[in-house]
Formats: sequence, structure tokens, C-alpha cells
Amino acid sequence: MAGTLLNDDEINGLLSDYPAWSFDGQALTRSYQFPSFDEAFAFMSDVATVSASQNHHPDWRNCYGRIDVTIVDHDAGGVSDRDHRWVTAVELLNPLEG
Repeated sequence: MAGTLLNDDEINGLLSDYPAWSFDGQALTRSYQFPSFDEAFAFMSDVATVSASQNHHPDWRNCYGRIDVTIVDHDAGGVSDRDHRWVTAVELLNPLEG
């Protein structure tokens, strides 16, 4: 199910709320750096639970303690309210910001 696409002002508001995220013109992106693989993997596990509950899944890559994340609503054809909800939920899990 596609979400509602965000306009430029809404995307900029999201980026203002979550400055570690960026917009590459098509999707939202962010990198996380954890002290260890175990901590990175634990965070990925928590994010997987959120993703499953929202039926909205990131494209991501993990290398040791680094996680590179891209999120976009493919069904909507861009960044949508679903991405906003997902980013908000994931950032609440982020132990690096706590």
C-alpha cells in the first residue's frame, strides 16, 4: 500500500527534525556507526521488528559496526508519510542518540 508523497517542505521538515538523515533526490539515507558488530546487529534486529510491524522495509548494508540505510516508498514513487513514520520509529530505537 502506497503512502502519500511528501512535498519538499515536508521532506525538509523531516530532515530538520532528524539532521543525521539526508535526501539524495529520491530517497532518505543515513549511516550509523556502532562500536561493534554485535551492537550494530542488535540495532538491525530492532529495526527489522519495526519494519515488519509497519510492512515497510529499508534497503541497508552492514559492515562490522557500520549500517548504511536507504528508505523510500517504492509503491508511492518517492518519499512518503510511510517513510516519515518509519524514520521516527527507528530514531526512537537509536542508542547512539539517547
